Amino acid sequence: MAARAPKQWPLTRHETITSFENWRQNLEYTLSLDPNFSKFLERSVTWTKKTADNPLRGFTDDSDSVPESLRLTAVQRAAQLELMLGQIANFCPVISRNTIVKNSTSLSAIWQAIRLHFGFQSTGAHLLDFASIRREHDERPEDLFQRLMAFVEDTLLTTDAGISHHGVLPSTNEDMSPTLENLVCLHWLSLLHTGLPALVKQRYGPELRCRTLASLKPEISQSLASLMDELRSAEDAQVLRSAAASFSRAPSRPAPTAGRTQPPVGTAAGQPRTAAAAGRSAAAAAAGGDRRTQRPARSCALCKAAGRPESDTHFLSRCRFLPASDRRFMAGIRLIAGCDVDADFDEPEDDDPVSPTPADEH
Repeated sequence: MAARAPKQWPLTRHETITSFENWRQNLEYTLSLDPNFSKFLERSVTWTKKTADNPLRGFTDDSDSVPESLRLTAVQRAAQLELMLGQIANFCPVISRNTIVKNSTSLSAIWQAIRLHFGFQSTGAHLLDFASIRREHDERPEDLFQRLMAFVEDTLLTTDAGISHHGVLPSTNEDMSPTLENLVCLHWLSLLHTGLPALVKQRYGPELRCRTLASLKPEISQSLASLMDELRSAEDAQVLRSAAASFSRAPSRPAPTAGRTQPPVGTAAGQPRTAAAAGRSAAAAAAGGDRRTQRPARSCALCKAAGRPESDTHFLSRCRFLPASDRRFMAGIRLIAGCDVDADFDEPEDDDPVSPTPADEH
């Protein structure tokens, strides 16, 4: 007794290549168990559309060479075909019933009509949709890889697809080559993260000398979480470096310090400036020679909020009132950025960090 296939299920409005192929193969197996339908499942069997002028769909009576127990008339054969097509239409409610029962000419034509409805018809243009595949929200990396593999396997050339390559129809069904499988793995890594291919090349360089990328895919999948964490850490460090570099290059005028008065514009130390001296100063400033005009204004948000007069004599990172934990955190940021912002401003040797005053201690 032949094994029964799983109970056939109807197609829904939303199907993928994989779900459609599962549905098709299960239906073909179920139909093959019936001897009245199995003869129509061969790829070479075709028929014509059913019309008023052609009710028998091109079938003729069997010749006398066929055993009498198996001999069928054209009417019987057409009736068996329509019964089979009706069964297919029962499980395919998403397209018109007449598309399958009356207008089909072969099983391949039926499958192509269904694939066209879902947008993955086997054509030369279908391969271009590969570029539009993206990782969906909360999609596991393995699910994305299997979706890519199913898409590529579906685009392989077959003898009954009617697609030619350089004007030649394939004589055999195409198999996935190792190079094509490697390219699928490469595209999978790029979709997960643009920097992942380079990191995999660096991490698995010795193994890749004698093994293909596809053969290393199981090892890459197992260490994928650590690889992604490494890439995210590198991105965070790059953001901190960029932010610190932008801050250190930001031009601003130094704020006046407490107890000091700024000399009037056009004078130096209370003395009038000559036209030549003013010209030289302007040229030096234009050439970037005056470095102090590029330093940010000293300001301590902590002292300013407390109303201390020393708030404009130091930066927040130099403040004695800053908790030790925050001071260590800011020092870490300067180390990651590769520079000490405060050290770039030529602090006087005797400029010590602000010490707490008796009033502040209370």
